[in-house]
Amino acid sequence: MLKCAENIEDLYGPYIIRGRSIDLVWRTYLSKIIEQGLSVITEDKQQKTKETLCCISHLTDWKSGRIVPRNYVGLSPEIIRTQYLPQYLSGEKGDHTYTYGWCVRKRFGFDQTKLAVEQLKTSRTAFAQLWNPIEDLKSANPPCVDIALYYNDFSTKMLHMIAYIRSNDMGRAHSDDVAGLYETFLRYDGAFNLYGAQKAAGTLTTISGSAHIYDTSIPELQEILVGSVTLANENQPLNTKTLPGPILFQSRTYQSFLSELEVKFKKYCRENNGSFDLFFTVRFDDLASSDFDSSQTLEKLNDQIKDPSLESTIRNYQGVTDTGNASSIDQIEFIAKKLRNAPRSRRMVIAPNNPSKKIYSLNPIIVQFLYRLEKLYTIALFSNYSLIDIPKAVIMVRNLQNEVLKGTDIAAGPIVFLFMPGTHKTKHFSLS
Repeated sequence: MLKCAENIEDLYGPYIIRGRSIDLVWRTYLSKIIEQGLSVITEDKQQKTKETLCCISHLTDWKSGRIVPRNYVGLSPEIIRTQYLPQYLSGEKGDHTYTYGWCVRKRFGFDQTKLAVEQLKTSRTAFAQLWNPIEDLKSANPPCVDIALYYNDFSTKMLHMIAYIRSNDMGRAHSDDVAGLYETFLRYDGAFNLYGAQKAAGTLTTISGSAHIYDTSIPELQEILVGSVTLANENQPLNTKTLPGPILFQSRTYQSFLSELEVKFKKYCRENNGSFDLFFTVRFDDLASSDFDSSQTLEKLNDQIKDPSLESTIRNYQGVTDTGNASSIDQIEFIAKKLRNAPRSRRMVIAPNNPSKKIYSLNPIIVQFLYRLEKLYTIALFSNYSLIDIPKAVIMVRNLQNEVLKGTDIAAGPIVFLFMPGTHKTKHFSLS
């Protein structure tokens, strides 16, 4: 039985579901979305859905189980193996608007998986970006999987993956995505090319920004879930030996986060070549009144640690269209207009990095805005980020949220921060 909360915002996300393989995870998040999801009508086809936000699925041993869950209603294992996985492996998109293989291998003029493997020989993190702001902000059918991030654990010689999916049909598509991500980007292209062994493929974590189920699918899914028993060997507890996280913080203000961080850092972090790793998620509900210390408020610190270069890059993003033409876009202005004209959109995504120019160093690597419950929810993903820079990260995302809200009467909502396995140089730290 899922625990009920008094506040609908607490039911809405973020949340983490762990499992050894896909069967347990699929059944668990389906139950949660059906019981606790918010009713939302899609922007494009006006379809009714039940939705939660920022569903984090952490699979510790996907290859040990089925390729899809029992009684799965999406693609069959045969179709996935013979038709879907080849689309990930190929750089051709055929008659499709896009395929994930094409996005990673050819969209930006080169194969990002090969570049990532080269980077991972000396770095612990690398990522492939599938989202092209030049095309996708305006597209009626942009890719759902936007980021595939690698984490190389040198101590265990294991490669892990974290994928960000902006919009995810959890009933009929998430398991397909998991199979494709694991078998191709993580196992075949990643672990095999990096370590020469497919068994070096480790955990797979997916982050679904809008995790939803279409109302038309609910009766069939409910029938599958009735009397459903998860096999005992499908479950597996948090294992810090394979990956230091993800950890979900219960904090809602910055000060409470600091207290919780110190406790969880000592409990869950792991030493890695002289530094310490922690992979975690935290949601702040009211940053405007959260003090960083006893004397300086967030507003007073704003001018000290604001990053104007990041906003400039986002506002004047210089990229290439899918047909090879140079173009530019103001991502903030475009999303601000989208908020006024189509606020329910799941396509309001900012990506400052530029694969066409081989720029992968900017953080946050992706930000998604979702207008729900009469507020603007914001989800920000950070890669290779130091704990001591978290105040700067908070400022940056809060500023981005405020910028896209200008000219609207929409209230600022919760901000979810997703910090991929980050580093810190000492066990003794202070962020206040």
